[in-house]
Amino acid sequence: MAMMSIDDEDLTRGLTEVYFKRTLGNPFFLIECMVLLQSEGLVTYNLGLMKWVWDEEKIDNATMSTANVVELLRARIRKLSQKVQLLLQYAACLGSSFSVATVGLVWNEVSRRYVDDEVEFYKPEDWRGAPQNSKQGSSSEKIDINPSKMMVDDYEQVLSSAKWAYEELLRKGVCPEQARMVLPQSMMTEWYWSGTLMAFARVCNLRCKPDAQKETREVADMIDKYGANRFPYSWEALRNG
Repeated sequence: MAMMSIDDEDLTRGLTEVYFKRTLGNPFFLIECMVLLQSEGLVTYNLGLMKWVWDEEKIDNATMSTANVVELLRARIRKLSQKVQLLLQYAACLGSSFSVATVGLVWNEVSRRYVDDEVEFYKPEDWRGAPQNSKQGSSSEKIDINPSKMMVDDYEQVLSSAKWAYEELLRKGVCPEQARMVLPQSMMTEWYWSGTLMAFARVCNLRCKPDAQKETREVADMIDKYGANRFPYSWEALRNG
């Protein structure tokens, strides 16, 4: 078995059959199975004999309840701490993959389920044109969205309508957590953002680039400036390493 640096196929045939029966040859589950059996002491490296030793019958009996790969993983996950299990549940909601930096950040935003402050909206100083050779980002062109110089432009009309609808729903007794559905993305908000230095550096590595959205880049630039002032040596290594 190459993964255990054993070239004798006859010696490992029985163990290989157990592994295959439990993992169906899936490389990921094969590795998990090997790690699990080693952690359980069912496969050990004997320093005196300078070789791996195991008892195929004991392994087969011990893994009888993990007859499929799903149960095999469940058995391994159940051995993790409650905090790690909870982290894996959160990670599962993020999709098929995620980075350590992703779970290294915690975002607590003020919710309109609990606050009744006046609704405010972000109004950009300039409207940027769409890029010609890219599906995202913007160009340096400035767009006049109110060429007729009306007192209220299209954007302000939408904001006014959204605010009126939100307040009207509340007046009718609709719960805040549903009434807020009509509010646009441009609503001003507050949040508390905590995380590791590495996680914030990764945010800056991604969002301080010229092709990042201007508004997002402005936030990232402030984080970058703060990180450089407070942690100059670590920040330089994380940003330029």
